[in-house]
Amino acid sequence: MQSRRTVILPDMFKGFVVETPPMNPNYETVKPISERWLAEKCSFSPRMKKRVEFCDFAIFISIAAPDAPFDKLKTMCDWGNWVFPFDDMFDEGSLKSDPKRSQVVIDSLMADMLDQIYTKPKSAVVQAHDDVFRRVSEGSTPGKFPPFDLDVTSLIVSGARRRFALAMKQYTDGVVHHVKQFSANSIPSIQEMLETRRLSSGVTPLYHLIEYAHDIKLPDEVFQNPIIQRLELLGADFVLL
Repeated sequence: MQSRRTVILPDMFKGFVVETPPMNPNYETVKPISERWLAEKCSFSPRMKKRVEFCDFAIFISIAAPDAPFDKLKTMCDWGNWVFPFDDMFDEGSLKSDPKRSQVVIDSLMADMLDQIYTKPKSAVVQAHDDVFRRVSEGSTPGKFPPFDLDVTSLIVSGARRRFALAMKQYTDGVVHHVKQFSANSIPSIQEMLETRRLSSGVTPLYHLIEYAHDIKLPDEVFQNPIIQRLELLGADFVLL
């Protein structure tokens, strides 16, 4: 008789979507404050104001950062509320088929994050993000880092601030690429579409906002690890699904 080997598999099924996730206790207080701040800062129409309120990005942010203190949770909610109307300009708004004007808006947005001087007028929605980025910068511990590939000279920045700026650069690259494809009536392959959406979905900046909000201090090599970078891509892919 042949010998038998029994393999017992553990119960690996986990119904994570049906469990109540931890929630930041400041959610109900921060939500209306953040929505009102953005609406006033950007002079939203009543329709846009209602759309932001209906989306309720604050609940998503409060689950993503359950232990963030009040002020940092508000900064995260401000960004989460901000990214929807900003992105909408390129998806359904006046910039969706205008690469030239889109690039002007993107350049004005990225100027502060790249420590570049920008003397032209900025739109209200870009000024709102400048305010958010200022708070992220102030809430981070300074440290000297080498320049990264953003055409920027050596910066004195925190890891979270620098990584957030890099993630925003990748996000805006994806936005511009999407606009160029649409304006040229170009139909991307499925792989091209996924690669563009990974960038333009705006997922990766959230990783580093959580790093900032939870005061996570990790060396650069952790974020440069191929496994961590793969997990970041998988997180973006989950959102795309």
